[in-house]
Amino acid sequence: MFVVYSILFFILGTSAVLDTITPSQSIKDGETLLSAGGTFELVFPINYAYNVITTFEFPGNSTRRYLGIWYKVVFAKTVAWVADRETSLTDHSGVLNVTQQGILVLLDGMNRRIWSSNTSRTSSALGVRKSCHQNYLWQSFDHPTDTLLPGMKLGRNFVTGLDKNLSSWKSLEHPAPGQFSQWIDPHGLPQLMSSTLLLTLHLILGMMIDCNCLLLAGFTMLIIYFFLLSYITITTTLSLDTITLGQSIKDGEKLVSAGNVFELGFFRPGKSSGQYLGIWYKKDGEKSAEDTVAWVANRNNPISDSSGFLSINAQGSLVLRMNSTNNIVWSSSNASTSLLNPVAVLLESGNLVVKDGNNNFLWQSFDYPCNTFLPGMKMGRNLVTGMEWFLSSWKSIDDPAPGDFTFQVDPHGFPQLFVKKGPKILYRAGSWNGLRWTGTPYLGTNSVYTYEFVSNETGLFYTFDIPNISVPERWVMSSSGYLLPSKWKDQNWERFSVTEVDRCELYDVCGSYASCNINNLPDLCECLEGFTPKSPGHGTEGCVRRAPLHCNHSDGFLIHKEVKLPDTSHSRVDNNISLAECKEFCLNNCSCTAYANSDVREGRTGCLLWFGDLFDIKKLELNGQDLYVRVAASELANIDQPIARRRHLSEKKRAIILVSCVVSAVGVLVLGWVIFMGKRKLRIQDSITPSQSIKDGETLDSGGNFELAFFSPGNSTRRYLGIQYKVVKTVAWVANRETSLTDHSGVLNVTQQGNLVLLDGMNRIIWSSNTSRTAKNPVVQLLKSGNLVVKDGNDDDPGNFLWQSFDLPTDTLLPGMKLGRNFVTGLDTYLSSWKSSEDPAPGQFSLWIDPHGFPQLVLRNGSALCYRAGSWNVIRFTGTLRLNPKPEFLYRFELNKDEQGSLMSRLFLSQPGLIQLLVRSNQSKVWTTVYDAPEDQCDIYSFCGAQAACKTDSSSSVCVCLDGFEPKSPEEWRMSNWSKGCVRMTELNCEKGDEFRNYTGLKLPDTSNSTFNTSMSLQECKEKCLKDCSCTAYANSNISQEGSGCLLWFGNLTDIRLYDQGGQNFYIRMAAIEKGSTIHIHDGNSTVKKRIGIIVGSVILIAMLLVGLIFYIHRRKHKKQGNFVTQSSICEELVKLVG
Repeated sequence: MFVVYSILFFILGTSAVLDTITPSQSIKDGETLLSAGGTFELVFPINYAYNVITTFEFPGNSTRRYLGIWYKVVFAKTVAWVADRETSLTDHSGVLNVTQQGILVLLDGMNRRIWSSNTSRTSSALGVRKSCHQNYLWQSFDHPTDTLLPGMKLGRNFVTGLDKNLSSWKSLEHPAPGQFSQWIDPHGLPQLMSSTLLLTLHLILGMMIDCNCLLLAGFTMLIIYFFLLSYITITTTLSLDTITLGQSIKDGEKLVSAGNVFELGFFRPGKSSGQYLGIWYKKDGEKSAEDTVAWVANRNNPISDSSGFLSINAQGSLVLRMNSTNNIVWSSSNASTSLLNPVAVLLESGNLVVKDGNNNFLWQSFDYPCNTFLPGMKMGRNLVTGMEWFLSSWKSIDDPAPGDFTFQVDPHGFPQLFVKKGPKILYRAGSWNGLRWTGTPYLGTNSVYTYEFVSNETGLFYTFDIPNISVPERWVMSSSGYLLPSKWKDQNWERFSVTEVDRCELYDVCGSYASCNINNLPDLCECLEGFTPKSPGHGTEGCVRRAPLHCNHSDGFLIHKEVKLPDTSHSRVDNNISLAECKEFCLNNCSCTAYANSDVREGRTGCLLWFGDLFDIKKLELNGQDLYVRVAASELANIDQPIARRRHLSEKKRAIILVSCVVSAVGVLVLGWVIFMGKRKLRIQDSITPSQSIKDGETLDSGGNFELAFFSPGNSTRRYLGIQYKVVKTVAWVANRETSLTDHSGVLNVTQQGNLVLLDGMNRIIWSSNTSRTAKNPVVQLLKSGNLVVKDGNDDDPGNFLWQSFDLPTDTLLPGMKLGRNFVTGLDTYLSSWKSSEDPAPGQFSLWIDPHGFPQLVLRNGSALCYRAGSWNVIRFTGTLRLNPKPEFLYRFELNKDEQGSLMSRLFLSQPGLIQLLVRSNQSKVWTTVYDAPEDQCDIYSFCGAQAACKTDSSSSVCVCLDGFEPKSPEEWRMSNWSKGCVRMTELNCEKGDEFRNYTGLKLPDTSNSTFNTSMSLQECKEKCLKDCSCTAYANSNISQEGSGCLLWFGNLTDIRLYDQGGQNFYIRMAAIEKGSTIHIHDGNSTVKKRIGIIVGSVILIAMLLVGLIFYIHRRKHKKQGNFVTQSSICEELVKLVG
């Protein structure tokens, strides 16, 4: 049958007829496009796919018009594909065009776009294809409707993510997607899934009919039908939004909200082998990343196989069971009374609810948030039931169990919003003042979402909503402790922030009675008026009063304007009194230390009182609040004198400014003459001013090894502005890496304010430095180090630069550049690879200094950590043993600062994700690699899991458990699946006392969950770890000279590597009975061999002792009898003994 089918298909596809349109042509209603062999026809008036209609009618009885492809040779005019199946034409005015960019567009009589192919690629050729089928810009075969034709594909493209599925028509008269579908399920071993038992093969039937082989066609269809039924798994997909009694959701099935916004189904996160039931946005598709799944039912109890199913019982409880064991994995409640018609419904908001026949909600998922805050959810506490609503991060991207971080409303005192790590407060958004949280000045009324805080006798909660549900928004508490607000844009989640993050956002960074001001660099902390530092020189320890309070009416209040109000955990509120009454109330209470309005909306009402010290105050530039702090009367008397002094200084400033303006005017005239005289010598200059520019073809010369110039990477014709080595033309930095120039019209200018601006030929801004500070005499200079800087006049102090390219690296780290985070400005400097050799836009790899715990150098692929160079031990990063100190390189991280010497160097992140240290001499034009990473499989992050080390010697196993640990899953370990790592053989007993074992020659584990103290000795470090039961290991943070500093680990020890030579000493906490001196490691297989050896050896030893004992007894016995000892007599005694 299949041979006949193949031959027929070949014969029918060989004739040639007009089958093409170009941008100058179109197809109108009534016209057709005919395939070369005359088999298929593209036409407007289409008929229902399975009806036999002999005239050009519309689907069923519909009067609407569609554009489709049908079989021309079949008298039934069978429709195989529909373009505008979801958006029909209402009359005969439809026209199909192809644009110059190769996009198919279907327009109606009013020139409105009804349908488009949305081709992302473009072509210089006329039409929607290039020379061969592999280069099609778009094809209908990628978007099947209800028919699979020969050559079509069902399945998933893992590169583009495109799924190719069949979906039934909605009805006889409506070709929109119906409820039945057929697809290839890629999970596990791929299998064909179908939502209907009718498998139609139109092409075979059509060809057979055309050949007048009706009987053969029917017989062929029957054979194929039973053939497929014998080999294909066919399941029924639930696409409704409701589960009733008797129904269930299984793996591969989904519950979809009425408006197709949310889906409920089973998923596996990351590399996890466990299965979970969750809810996600349908726009995301079925994804397992922690930032796409909005809610998880069984987050603490994964399903170990694919047999899970969700159902609802007569008591209205949702029950998740394993079909393989019938064990309950998760349940929504434990109700015992039967209800009238309980149902579970997935609402359009993403809320999974259980309700009875009277529409009363019995349970809802919104009462049990996970890591995602959705519109309509609440965060707070129900004061009647005691239920608390809060976000908790995932434990990791592979484990949705509750992690360390929470985002919650704290009801103590006056309610406020916190981010916590365990019990520790990391960030405080402040208390609610009627308009916003006091620590979120940028949270204001907008058109994207609305928000409110409700506090009454039944409960207190914060909620937000979105008026436009077509632009979803959510907040995610990540497993790394970041609160990530995002909205759906351009088919992806785009993150945004409602506040500016800086060091002052850290909770209580300045201590009591002090405020943090990010603009007061370098001294962020400042004591409030009337207070003095507790420890001079240590601003973070807070302040104390200069004069004690007397607790009478002689005390007064100093006002502090535009601040984030202090922590309100120990405060009281009265919303019904005025600010004057609030002041009196505080003055009459000796414990009251400050007051403020509780509501800053129009009229400013309510009273907020503090009792005790004032913590976590921040100076705000926008939407701050007035705080009245209690001070002694003597402090009030000292206020006038500083004010008078400030007025006197203001007069002096005016005079200085006037003189400066005159001097500057003269300076500008002189500078203008110098610029005029040197304008033609731009090529040999290293700087430009606002009256100069750099055009394509011109360069800015550093006077050393670098130049700023326009270039085109690889074979690209696009133009970029970058800094490159003059001799070898190696690009070290790119300005407009994300927005290229299309021709040679680019011009670089510097504005009078000191902003670098790159313009194209139409004077449009392609790129800008966006300098926030301004200068009187801005100068742009390319330094000999390769750093492009904007400075004020001749001010060469790097600390005063308005802007510098070294703050914004691309894929190259030059000597003098920095990788890391500025805790004052919050600026992260990191490397990011090029997207390709012809596109310098940021690629998928990035090299960072991770500041969490003890800082370490990490390589990421997207958001996933793929390589860890380790923490800095003053000599090197702990995972870069080959990177030895040399006189040519100074690692701080500084490489070689003297680029005027005989050797040049750079650290480079390649497009495939390889970190390379390259050197070149002045005489050579070739870069030599002296170090690269990752090098082997042991460089893959956490390749062996926790408490295991990776080694690359010739032994049988790559991964080995540390001494005192054994494989978590011995079976998988023996099969070389080491990802689950190792666990302790003997659990710790902190109360009875633990010991530490010294491991040598290691790359230290991941320090993300570590703490450090650079001034401690190793002995002090050991004692500190021993006192903390959660501390699992310690080491020196500095290995130079004799070693110093203390590095403490908490939790699992991951990403360890064993070196043959070098490495570092590392001390792991062990139970007292497991204590030892040095490392011994085993690979799981050796454990079994060792145990067998011990057993066999013990048996042999016991047998030898037994034989010796028998021989001794027998000899004595026979000696007394005067007999000889023989072999047979010994055997007889042995038989007696054991028999």
